[in-house]
Amino acid sequence: MEDDFNIEGIDVTKLDEAGKKLYAQLEGQFKGAYTKKTQALSEKQKEWEAEKATLAQEAATYKAEIDGFNGWWNSMTPQQQAYYKTLSPGQQDDILEGQGLVRPEVSAKDYESVAKEMQGLREWGADQFGKYDKRVASLESSMPLFMDLVDFRFKHPDADWKRVMKRAQTDNLRNFDLAYQLEYGDELKEKQVNEEVTRRLSEETEKKSAEKNLPEFTPGKSIFSPETAAPAAKSWSDASARFTEAAASTKAP
Repeated sequence: MEDDFNIEGIDVTKLDEAGKKLYAQLEGQFKGAYTKKTQALSEKQKEWEAEKATLAQEAATYKAEIDGFNGWWNSMTPQQQAYYKTLSPGQQDDILEGQGLVRPEVSAKDYESVAKEMQGLREWGADQFGKYDKRVASLESSMPLFMDLVDFRFKHPDADWKRVMKRAQTDNLRNFDLAYQLEYGDELKEKQVNEEVTRRLSEETEKKSAEKNLPEFTPGKSIFSPETAAPAAKSWSDASARFTEAAASTKAP
């Protein structure tokens, strides 16, 4: 009967080890609760059926006693019946005992008592089994809803699930994600805005930091340090000689 359950909505392969462990525990608890309820119902039904069978057997015995007396009575002649009626109860019992019979009024009283007890047992069974059936049905119907809640808690571990559950009940919702959006809507928007502001501030800070590390350059000012900058040529011929020397130094050997 446990195999009747299929927990949907959760992809176990995507859970971490802690999630898989929790999932297995929840699955086991629900299947155990369901099995316990159905087993209790089954045991109660067995007890009820056994007691009902016992009472039915007793009723059959008393009915057979009544039928046995009636058959014997109808087999007698009118004279024998009239004679029987003139006898004392003790004398009648002796005759009946000799025939293996029981006084019919005693059997009828016992039969009536058993019939009344059987009726009470039927009424008790209808009440008790009706309650058990409702409990089991309630458990079965609540399981998908509960597992949806478990799925939601995996997806939104920081959310207050009781708060979301209350919102779902208030708005008569079965979709916990929708209840979450409705309940946390303003907070989620505020969170998104704060995250966007933080992101932009971080980008601005990084940009300013990068600009500080760039070498300073202004028109008419060399970006080379004094140690690396070549001295200015004294004349055109000096500049030409330096250019020739630089060109010669770059030639392949």
